[in-house]
Amino acid sequence: MQKKTLYKNFISLISFAVLVLFFLVVCAGGALPVPASASSSDNLNFDKTDVLNDLQGITVDGKPFDLADYPAKPSGEIKIIAFAEYCYSQYDNGLGNYALYLYVYNPALEDIAVGSRLNTVELAVAFQGNKNASEYALFSLRYCASSTGQFADRFLKFRVEDTNNSILSAVRQHEAEYGTRPYFVSGVELIVIGESSPHDYPVGRVYTYSGYADGYGDSEKFPLSMSAEAIETLQIDNLHSTYYRYPHTATTSTQIDTVYFSMSPDYVERLGEIFAIRAQYYKYLTSPIVITDEYDFYSYMTDWVGVDIGTEGNADNVYAVYGGGSLSTPFVTSWVYNAASLPWNISVASDAEFLEKMVYLFYTGDGVNILDYVLPSEDLSSYWETYTDKFGEGSGYYGYNNDLFEDGDFSAPSVIDVTSDMLFDLEVDGMVGGRTWGELLWAWLTGKGDVEDVEDVVPIYTVKPEDVADKALISDTLLIADDDVDEFLDFYNTETAAGNNVVLFRFAKSEFSAFSVVIDEHGSAPWNTDSTDVRQEWVYLGFNLISFTFEDDFGVQTVVPVVADPIDVIADVDAGYVPDLGLPLWAKIVLALLALIVLLVILGPIAPYVVKAVIWVVMLPFKAIAAIVKGIKMSVKKKPKSDKSPPKVQPPAVKEVKRK
Repeated sequence: MQKKTLYKNFISLISFAVLVLFFLVVCAGGALPVPASASSSDNLNFDKTDVLNDLQGITVDGKPFDLADYPAKPSGEIKIIAFAEYCYSQYDNGLGNYALYLYVYNPALEDIAVGSRLNTVELAVAFQGNKNASEYALFSLRYCASSTGQFADRFLKFRVEDTNNSILSAVRQHEAEYGTRPYFVSGVELIVIGESSPHDYPVGRVYTYSGYADGYGDSEKFPLSMSAEAIETLQIDNLHSTYYRYPHTATTSTQIDTVYFSMSPDYVERLGEIFAIRAQYYKYLTSPIVITDEYDFYSYMTDWVGVDIGTEGNADNVYAVYGGGSLSTPFVTSWVYNAASLPWNISVASDAEFLEKMVYLFYTGDGVNILDYVLPSEDLSSYWETYTDKFGEGSGYYGYNNDLFEDGDFSAPSVIDVTSDMLFDLEVDGMVGGRTWGELLWAWLTGKGDVEDVEDVVPIYTVKPEDVADKALISDTLLIADDDVDEFLDFYNTETAAGNNVVLFRFAKSEFSAFSVVIDEHGSAPWNTDSTDVRQEWVYLGFNLISFTFEDDFGVQTVVPVVADPIDVIADVDAGYVPDLGLPLWAKIVLALLALIVLLVILGPIAPYVVKAVIWVVMLPFKAIAAIVKGIKMSVKKKPKSDKSPPKVQPPAVKEVKRK
């Protein structure tokens, strides 16, 4: 029995050794022809095979792999040294074990967050002819194993997560047409623990496989082979972001989010102008951001941040926050937090929006007016980290708590393809220039609310010298934030002096909202309703440039993959479009009275009916009380008298007089 067991173990060992030997076939360019002969019945878990054993016998950049060439170096940079196609089959029913692997050399022993979903690789998913890729996409990487012992963590293995078979479908179609399976790899993004975002490490190679291993196709006629060669990429090391807001309504603005960068003019000279850009990001709408210049309110409400009070509210919280009433319905609110503490004269609209949990709360600081306060993007992202640390991780990007965002890409990123001819407009809808009707009226009278539409905004734009000739006009000319002009101008001057072009990519158009609300302490509303704002904006996390499409004068298009670190595009949270109207308090009161007069004029024809209705509603409780009292008196009159009761003098009957 023991001999039989030993013989069985020996046969298993020999079988495994044969597989490993097949795997160690020498190949060029750091591509790895792993043992495609292993079937699912072999139970070979290639995800967990020894990394150093995998690497023995391969060729990297024309030279056989040698551990001596890959020492531990504190200043060394992460590098991708091998790519592997595993178990590709000529037959559709033989693809059960098909997989793609990447091998990483980590000389500085960086603490890579191996389990992060932010680790990705960029590969081609469509081809133009036999030699060119026409479309790229990002794919998540699943950590498999690391080297151990004296070489611990110096080499790592990742598996490409092609969950929708996008890569497989592309190379299978290419093989049917041209007989080869090309894997265009532009870069690999890995995040190190403690870093705020991943770094994109360039690869810039196409690994081309052909033929099949034994048992996976006609290997005698088409033996498995592989080659590797360099491909062109565009590396961008200076990706920046900015934003611009243009008035849309009294309480909303159209927000333009832009990234800008520099690139060598050589690409345009050889390939033509940039026709299209493919990018990816996680888009989120922040939950309502409450900002106040009332310290007492801020101090009290800090204990209620993150507490779910539902639509009904909680009477233990003394503050109600509400707003959104219109000129015609000043006592009806369409936005409310803590309905339980609303004053008696405020009713809630049937379609009102309820804030069930106050997630954001900021204080402007002593003496800072709410309309002058700008919440910096860095403070907003820092708040996300603090809130997540306190209330737990969620499914948002970086694991941010879901409370922080009202809407967005929680399951998958958004991929966009923007072409240079996708022009867009900035439209104004109604009166702008103030928060109240009085301010809007004054803005209209003074012309400060006279804002015209902007048409035919170009999404991809190369900045020209005349665009930056007048610093005062840069913001409105190039559609970038006033506060970003100095930084942008420095960037432009530095890059153009180095001979580079500066390009603006206006990739998103969204709505930003900012409106005033009343903070009411158990029915004693403050007379100053301009102390607190509710603001919301869209943010774009993990913004990633994937590829550029260039088009020459003859209409020939060339797709070039981009290697660039992803960034978070987060705009500052300001008060929106609120021009300085130069109004003192008395002027605001006068304008409010004028607005009231306008309201009375508008409602004049129906005013008598409105007054009657109001009087009728107000009198209802008194009529009810009178009816109850009358009923009690009647019941007392009809109650039978006791024999022991003292005699009472019956008052004379009162004759009813009817009025004509």
